[in-house]
Amino acid sequence: MIKLKIGGKVIDTKERFNDGAWVRVMPSGDAVEIDLEFKMRSRHSDIGEKISRAAIRKHQAAMQKAKGLVFADPDQEERDQIDFITALTVGWRGKSIAEDDGSVPAFSAAECNAFLTQEKWMVPQLDRATNEDARFLQV
Repeated sequence: MIKLKIGGKVIDTKERFNDGAWVRVMPSGDAVEIDLEFKMRSRHSDIGEKISRAAIRKHQAAMQKAKGLVFADPDQEERDQIDFITALTVGWRGKSIAEDDGSVPAFSAAECNAFLTQEKWMVPQLDRATNEDARFLQV
């Protein structure tokens, strides 16, 4: 099998995409600093590709049923995007995420989904990061 060589080192890109990389979220502007990172898989990871193909199939089925153009429900699109980003998230760390008692919550997909549903402004940043291949291929 042919492998990619970066910086003189042979790497397994699929492994890198599946393992993920840390992504720091940043609010727009300079006034607020947030100590919060999410460990994200790439959109090219196994789960990312599986979910993307399922979404395409779902859309194609809706088009066939409607016999033409289908307009997406914006609320459902938002929900789907949060679900997709949640599926690509494998962890979090930082001092800016806390339980009511101040402790850092253990990561779970359910907690992540609830948090991102509440903090929707983070979702586009995390979504963009899943497309930044260089982030996952650093040696």
